[in-house]
Amino acid sequence: MASSVDNKDIPIAELVWEDLHANVRRRVGSDNTCTELSLGGLYCNDLYSDSTHFKAVIEPRDAGSLPRRDSQRSMGLASLLSDKKVTSAKRMSALLIKEERKPLFSLMLDDNPLDRKADKRLVVNSRALVMVYNQAFLNRLVTFFTIPDELQVLGCTINP
Repeated sequence: MASSVDNKDIPIAELVWEDLHANVRRRVGSDNTCTELSLGGLYCNDLYSDSTHFKAVIEPRDAGSLPRRDSQRSMGLASLLSDKKVTSAKRMSALLIKEERKPLFSLMLDDNPLDRKADKRLVVNSRALVMVYNQAFLNRLVTFFTIPDELQVLGCTINP
């Protein structure tokens, strides 16, 4: 996400979704349809504020102990596994962390479940997020998504 000032892009934020998976299954011979959605991680990094101590505005609560994709943080899982200097014990611990980590958010909607106890079943699991309040960053995001007055006067806005 970036804004333009004098034809120069100024980055505002970096939004990262990790391990986004969707799956829809329809069982043959029954009316059963199962829809699953999971999100491994959600990160929002502040690229606008230079003086902030908290570049990660949104992250999972236990993110400090997990491998991350951002080079400013710890090494990512792929680079950790491919690096020749990293010991096999560290590689194994990284794999165990990856396997044990539950998704940040998961949803399962089962239409006409096979056990026939209900017509529909909804299972939602989520973990906690850490959100840092940074007023300058939030004000810049609001400005980015605000429709300019010139466009509102011309009637170029989308009315629901």
